[in-house]
Amino acid sequence: MTDKRCFVFMLIVAMSLFVFAQSDKDRERFDYVVGRMKLDKATRQKLKPVFFAYRKDLKTAKDVYNNVKDKYATSIKKMTLNVAQARELNNARRNADKKVLDVKSKYEQNFLSILSPQQVCYLFMFANDSKEKRAGR
Repeated sequence: MTDKRCFVFMLIVAMSLFVFAQSDKDRERFDYVVGRMKLDKATRQKLKPVFFAYRKDLKTAKDVYNNVKDKYATSIKKMTLNVAQARELNNARRNADKKVLDVKSKYEQNFLSILSPQQVCYLFMFANDSKEKRAGR
């Protein structure tokens, strides 16, 4: 196989993995956001990889708290957290909040290379809409 064919093959595989790595939830959210913003096709194409990277990084930031919360799910449900568990949860929440803010700040700059400041403002608002609101309820 020539170098060019090998490169094309690897590029196709990488693109396929990227597409499959995106969750249905994130694809639905992206379609909702760009639909509400009435973005043209060229802008959508530029925005798409940045938006999915943003969603991935946002999930990672939120997982800082969610993983600790999952660890103590039974104690939370029974309302039997001890002092150490409560402190760990509070610290994890604070750390997750900081990481979420860092992600949003970073991606605001990335989005501004594609969208106007007003569009970035709308993007963040629409991206945070609840599932019910996205469904029109």
